[in-house]
Amino acid sequence: MGKLTEIAFLEKKIAELEAENKALKNNQKTSAGLQENARFLNSIIDNLPIGFQLYNQQGYSIRMNERQRQLLGIENADYDVSAFNILEDAFMQASGISPLFQRANQGETVTNFENEVDFGIAENYWDTHKFKKYYNLTIFPVFDIHYQVAAVACLTEDITERKLATRALQESKNSLEEAQDFGKLGSWSMDLKTRKLEWSRQVFASFGLDASTETPSYEEYQKMIHPNDWKKLSNEIQSTLTDGTHYEIQIRHRQPDGSYTWICVKGKPDYNEAGQIVGISGVNQDINSQKQAEAKIKKSLDKLKTLNAELKKINSELDRFVYSCSHDLRAPIASVLGLIGLCKLTTNPDELQDYFQKQEICIQKLDHFIREILDYSRNARMEVEQVPVNFQVFLEGIFEQHNYLENSENIQKTIEVEQSSPFYTDLSRMSVIFNNLISNAIRYSDKWKSQSEIEVIVIATQQEAHIIIRDNGQGIGEARLHKVFDMYYRGNESQTGSGLGLYIVKEALDKLGGSIDLSSQLGEGTTITLHIPNNLPANFDY
Repeated sequence: MGKLTEIAFLEKKIAELEAENKALKNNQKTSAGLQENARFLNSIIDNLPIGFQLYNQQGYSIRMNERQRQLLGIENADYDVSAFNILEDAFMQASGISPLFQRANQGETVTNFENEVDFGIAENYWDTHKFKKYYNLTIFPVFDIHYQVAAVACLTEDITERKLATRALQESKNSLEEAQDFGKLGSWSMDLKTRKLEWSRQVFASFGLDASTETPSYEEYQKMIHPNDWKKLSNEIQSTLTDGTHYEIQIRHRQPDGSYTWICVKGKPDYNEAGQIVGISGVNQDINSQKQAEAKIKKSLDKLKTLNAELKKINSELDRFVYSCSHDLRAPIASVLGLIGLCKLTTNPDELQDYFQKQEICIQKLDHFIREILDYSRNARMEVEQVPVNFQVFLEGIFEQHNYLENSENIQKTIEVEQSSPFYTDLSRMSVIFNNLISNAIRYSDKWKSQSEIEVIVIATQQEAHIIIRDNGQGIGEARLHKVFDMYYRGNESQTGSGLGLYIVKEALDKLGGSIDLSSQLGEGTTITLHIPNNLPANFDY
């Protein structure tokens, strides 16, 4: 029994030793595995392209990879990582990182936290860099096997180049927009598939819109273009999409107040990598000031042309005026001087009476011509004065002034006035117009007719006076009608005159903004139609 007991005990010991040896080997394998895993994990951490730093729950740094050292500018190999505490560091507190650590220590993960570090600050011990750096941080908890926070890890990505590139791009965009604002030049694009528009700030400004609002749709944009210009623009767009042509066109944009301003639109096709047209892009340039300047220049040129035409007319009329004056003034004077000479040669009362009558006729002719010259001069220089006119009273006065003219008493005169509104115009010029027209009707009456007639019809409204002067006098031949308003033209050779009368009438009517039409038949009579605007005062109260 003793041997059996010893053998069993020995076998048990051997089994225990084998089990212990097996456990030892397993522990060794586990340790080796853990060591291998640790080496593998450290290798990953050390070779990360971003910075890695591990903190314990108290905030002390316990691990930092090489990339983190580079990012923080730590070149000293003897730097004591464990001496840094993320909760106590003043910079970490001021930059808002310390609160993030506390959140991660409570089990929260914080991503995409951007941080700016100025390595030029003198009191900063990371003094190897002398410029600002920008970092993107991810701070997260590290859990143990019991899912309790055992540490806090921080991943640090250097985003300085990206940040500076973004800033440079924004600055470039701002500079471009400032340049566009200065040059009133805006850029735009349209996606062919979605028909979505993209506008720069200046395009919004050209439409009088707020750049912070949403870009209008293509249909809304169409409504902002002047209807007369949209067809031209849409044809250009279609040609660009079909043939790939560039276009440049001047169109009008509607502003919020309903007015329109001019812009020059330039467009070109946009292609994809396959060479297909996928949209249109271009620029808008505000040319409203240019258009206004062109309009002013055109207006000035038109005015200059008008002034030149008037100057030519004045020069031509002046030449004719001087010639006519030298003839029409000197002829009566020469006749009077001749008659005076004849008077000196006779004492016969009958002859003297005849000579005096002829002198009187010459002087009256001279007086009439001088009055016409005065009328012409006053019309050219006098301002237009608007006063109320009672046509019935006015016309009766005109006829009364001409009662002394030869054959006036034998003419039947009729006045018909329908005046439904007060009428305002220049009374002096009206007198010149009607004195000439009525005196012509009397002087050129037909003495061979049983009854000579002059009829004046007036219809005066708030807008204008429609006047007809009709006579059954000698009339004017058709071949002469187109010249009757020319200076010094005499339409009827049966009476002597200066040829200024109807010319002065036309000039006076032009000053009043009126018009005249004359129709006549030789031997039948003449009809004159006048249209004279009613210049009622703006504040006139009915």
